[in-house]
Amino acid sequence: MNFCFRIDFKKLVISRVLAGFFKIYYKVKSCFFMSILDY
Repeated sequence: MNFCFRIDFKKLVISRVLAGFFKIYYKVKSCFFMSILDY
């Protein structure tokens, strides 16, 4: 049971990190496209 909990915790942390990464990635991407459209 403890082992399963550890796996779930790892999954949670990984998904959290991925979500944060994608948020930043899309923010940068949208800013990049905005600057292109500006020109």
